[in-house]
Amino acid sequence: MPEPLRQIPNALTILRFLAIPLFVVLLAREQDGPSWAAGIVFALAGITDQLAGWLARRWRVESSFGKVADPLADRLMIDVCVVLLVVYDRLPWIALVLAFSFGFYGLI
Repeated sequence: MPEPLRQIPNALTILRFLAIPLFVVLLAREQDGPSWAAGIVFALAGITDQLAGWLARRWRVESSFGKVADPLADRLMIDVCVVLLVVYDRLPWIALVLAFSFGFYGLI
């Protein structure tokens, strides 16, 4: 496997980290109504998560970075999403309790 191809799963994970501020900006711009753009960014982050994991396993290029960064990128995206949706009154506050209590358990 050529070295540039071996880095694709980690590059997809880094793109998910970079998608978080973009998601925040897009959702913040549409505080009062649906944000299709933010939804698309969230969906693309989910797709790249699946693709990165599949490629890493298929090509047998799992890395220490990926083992830590991949779940961290997922958790940050989900937590940012839940916090913003609660702040913009699109989710009840109890969603924060659920997201943070069950979410951190998955990282341990």
